[in-house]
Amino acid sequence: MSEVKTMKKAIKGNTAIIGMLAVIVFGYAFFFLSPRIFLPSEDSLLYTNLRTPVVINSDHSVTIENWIYSQKEKQMQIILSFDNTAIDASEEYIFQAVSRNVVKESKEVEYEVTYQSSSFVNVMLYNIPDDFNELALNVGYVADDDILTDESAKKGENKNAAYTTVYTNKYKVENADKIEPLSVVEMYINKLNDEIDGYESDIENLTQKISDAEESQKEILTKVDQLNKDKEYMTVNEVKKIDEQISAYETSYKSYTDKISGYEESIDEKNDDISTAKAKIKELENIIKEKGSSK
Repeated sequence: MSEVKTMKKAIKGNTAIIGMLAVIVFGYAFFFLSPRIFLPSEDSLLYTNLRTPVVINSDHSVTIENWIYSQKEKQMQIILSFDNTAIDASEEYIFQAVSRNVVKESKEVEYEVTYQSSSFVNVMLYNIPDDFNELALNVGYVADDDILTDESAKKGENKNAAYTTVYTNKYKVENADKIEPLSVVEMYINKLNDEIDGYESDIENLTQKISDAEESQKEILTKVDQLNKDKEYMTVNEVKKIDEQISAYETSYKSYTDKISGYEESIDEKNDDISTAKAKIKELENIIKEKGSSK
């Protein structure tokens, strides 16, 4: 009897220990793993792709050329380029930067425009909160001679002003230990290099399309060859149906030929664009060298 009681006590003791271990393990998982459970995922955060035009209105767009973040300096550098097709549009832009943390608390961020022209704007952001999760940059301009001030931009008072917003987040922004200031010539060279990367990517995609089209043509020729062999053992009516199939294949073959011709023309145009961009880069690099030698 005493042995039975002893075993029951032992079981109860082990159960208590197991229960305590379960609580400890659960507590560890909750406090150390719960941030991964409750934090928003990377895909859920707002982000505007680099080198992709964002429409402000029908005759105006803005493109993020670069967006760099230095956690050490608590600064961001945003280089924007503008495509302005309105002849009478203002070249003056206004900005407003707002950061948002993981619990969606917003805070306005100090900014400074260190360079501005009709083509490029260099915006510096200061005192970026350490807990920033997303950052929005409102970009505005006035379509006529009205003056767009910071206050009117915030309040939306100017009816003639046009606005858009671009975004980055802590996962997608480019990180750097130190943000180096860029001259307008260097900004333009970076833009041209980005354009060349885009052209080369387009050429790669077009080359793949040509390869796919040529492969489809080979398959068509194989099918037509087989159909022509099959006709030797068919009746007149069956041959007529086969000839209709062959005619459809020949039409499809010609369609692929036309597509290949179009792809090749596009590749030639892209290569011309690359040559033009490289020539411009060489000229700009010569300007930098001349300035350096004159110092």
